[in-house]
Amino acid sequence: MAESRAADFARLEAELHRNPYNYELHLQFIKATKDDLYKHRAAHEAMSKVFPLTEAMWLDWIHEEQKHAASSGDREYIEGLFMRCFDDYLCPNAWLEYLQFKITLVTDDTMDELRAAFDRAVTAMGQHARLGGMVWSLYRFIEQNALDAQLQAGDETEIAEARARVLALFRRQLAIPLVGMEETWAELQAWLQVHPGPFDDAAYKHVLPLATRLAELEQAITQGQPNAFASLIAFEREHGDAARVQLAYERAIEAAPLMAATWLEYLKYVDATIKLPDVVVRAHERSVRNCSWSSPLWHAYMYAAERLAWPQYQYVELFQRALQAGFTTAEEFLDTWKIVCERYARCFETPPSAGSISEWRSAVDQAIEHLTGTFGPAGDPALTLPLYRARIEGQRLGDVEAARAVYEGLVKGGHGGVYMVWYEYCMFERKYVGTEAARKVFRQAALCVSDYPEQMCQAWLQFEREEGTLADLDNARSRVEAHLALVAQRREKAAEKEEKLKNEKAAAREAKKQEKKKKRTEGDESEESAAKRGRVASGAGAMDTDEPDHDDGSDSDDSEGEGEGDGEGEGEEQVSSRFHGHDEASASKSVFVSNLLFSVDEARLRTFFEAHNPTEVRIVRKPSGQSKGFAYIDFNDEASAAGAMGMDRVLLDGRPVFVSKNVDKKKAPGPSQFRFTTGLDPKTIFVSNLPFDLARPDLEAFFAKFGAIKEARLVTKRSGAPKGLAYIEYTEVASASRAVMAANGETIKGRTINVALSQPPARGEKGGRDDDASHTDGAKHSGGARPGQGQGQGQRQGGPGGMLKAPGSQDGAFKVPMLPPKMAPRVLGTKGRASGRVQVSDATAGPPPSAAAAAAA
Repeated sequence: MAESRAADFARLEAELHRNPYNYELHLQFIKATKDDLYKHRAAHEAMSKVFPLTEAMWLDWIHEEQKHAASSGDREYIEGLFMRCFDDYLCPNAWLEYLQFKITLVTDDTMDELRAAFDRAVTAMGQHARLGGMVWSLYRFIEQNALDAQLQAGDETEIAEARARVLALFRRQLAIPLVGMEETWAELQAWLQVHPGPFDDAAYKHVLPLATRLAELEQAITQGQPNAFASLIAFEREHGDAARVQLAYERAIEAAPLMAATWLEYLKYVDATIKLPDVVVRAHERSVRNCSWSSPLWHAYMYAAERLAWPQYQYVELFQRALQAGFTTAEEFLDTWKIVCERYARCFETPPSAGSISEWRSAVDQAIEHLTGTFGPAGDPALTLPLYRARIEGQRLGDVEAARAVYEGLVKGGHGGVYMVWYEYCMFERKYVGTEAARKVFRQAALCVSDYPEQMCQAWLQFEREEGTLADLDNARSRVEAHLALVAQRREKAAEKEEKLKNEKAAAREAKKQEKKKKRTEGDESEESAAKRGRVASGAGAMDTDEPDHDDGSDSDDSEGEGEGDGEGEGEEQVSSRFHGHDEASASKSVFVSNLLFSVDEARLRTFFEAHNPTEVRIVRKPSGQSKGFAYIDFNDEASAAGAMGMDRVLLDGRPVFVSKNVDKKKAPGPSQFRFTTGLDPKTIFVSNLPFDLARPDLEAFFAKFGAIKEARLVTKRSGAPKGLAYIEYTEVASASRAVMAANGETIKGRTINVALSQPPARGEKGGRDDDASHTDGAKHSGGARPGQGQGQGQRQGGPGGMLKAPGSQDGAFKVPMLPPKMAPRVLGTKGRASGRVQVSDATAGPPPSAAAAAAA
């Protein structure tokens, strides 16, 4: 046994050394070291360096340390753990345990130290509407004990001071809207009977109505109602002070620490309202520690650091951490580089020194090199950084030749057809060089621009109207007309070619469609003839074969239902209500069932739905009698029909059955909407790259360790074949957050799974289901707030980079990590994936900016 445990320990230690950002491995390692205090401590320390620990994890660690605490040094270490716990999250239960811990150590000489601990607690927790009263009550209990001791001692001065402290605590507590403050008021009245004295109840009467409303909000939070914390924050921002608003945000974050949107809202409030440097830095640091993959959080941190006037070397270190945070798109890296380049420009002296100019140019060059080397042309498709450099060179630094060199490099370096490059070049020449120089560039631009030639030509004509003579305008107009005529001819030829190709494709599709229809018709006639021959041969029906065969009107029925469903089961479509005589009264007691195997008959369906007591089962069939793969089932009442809806996606003979309401399609506005919640769902996770042979019980068993599961859904094709995707809905937001942090990158049956918070798009949106998509629970997932592998991901992807000089640093420079090309995200030409990566189109796409807007830029 000991050898086996030692082997497991060594294995976990080696795996963590290779991948220190595997959340689940850290949990296993902590569990494996529980019998050895020093290893257990080291395991916790290692995890806390890369991940914030939950309140439960901190308390488990503290409890283990308390079992072995024997010296004052041990107790100081435990108190330090409590402080670190409060740095990660609000941790209200840990505060209560911390106070109990301090009470056990109190002596007459350390009473002031205990009071200081309680003052920290009421600052952090005293305004918690539901739990704050417990902190106040415990504080008053301590002071009441001190008062009782002074009453026994008989020192009137000490007695008066002790009474004043108790009364002050009552006064402070009753000035805060807390749940159950009526009981505190009653306690005060009883206390005043023993210790008479004046008490102003104005503050209590003022906040009592607020406490009533807070009690309702706290009940909504306890019940887990949607947007409960958002309602609390809105209430506090309207009625509370800054401390109460901050506490509301802290509670929301502790409940869902991976919600980057909540962090951004909180940071915006802290930056704009609180502004205390320690509070601001702590909030930003915790945000990127929890959501290291979120580039907006890193950008907010960088702006905050600039507002706080961080030294340049410290700011550069923050920027370096941002680049290593695991961004996945070129846009995220581009925005990060823009922020740091803009900061360098804002640091120019008056006038700018050669050193600051050199540092700024070096930063821009590194940014361009990094983005181009990692992502190619998709790194900066709109040429944001080169154009920014040209503007700063000319406008801020007054270096006309340097700006000209940038523009010339762009138009001669593969961007000669881009309108915005030429337009900015023309405006620059006009403003800083002169009319003739600008006219020369305009002539070149009019002939070279290929994305928006009309706009470029119009800009030239406007220039001549404002700056040139009538001869200059006539000359420009003749050149423009000739050039645009040539452009029109090229476009016409291209349009004709495109139309021809389009017609050829349409003809091919129509021919293919007719071929399929011909084969289907021949197949139906063959089956019908075979059925008729069988009936005649067996003597069934004794009908005259010269008469047309009518099988209880099934031919006419099928003509109404033709094309509305097929054997493959178009899950969202139904046949026309005329097929079975739709009426509103009976429709509410029936359901539409699709995606059936052709072999399923009425008896099999009746048995499948027997728990809901079906009264009639009607399978829609072809004239030959073959099932079309869908049916209508009637029930005695609406409750039974509603119960049958719960059978949706249940397997019947190995194929999922789709059950939906029986809706009159003529009155329906369109196809039914997506069944499941769209948008970000903080209680649901999306799992991809699962083994195809994974059963739902095994899936639930793997993810149950993170919290109680409300529902787990494996996504399948219409045939029932698995797609390797799943949705798991937890009962609590915190459980989903833990699952994302711990399970992303884990291995199940040899496959590395991807886990993200669920954010399926609505039907018809990009990334949603299309016409030929399989019937899934939003299998084409938009990715949502998908966490990466923390900072470690960026470090693993790190590579060689340029050198960015940091003024004030020891070595004067640092290396910028650059992603190797093979590890760079595929930006151009990729389809929508679960990763939610941004698709970047060609630089010339989209409407051109107006001339005024470009000039303003």
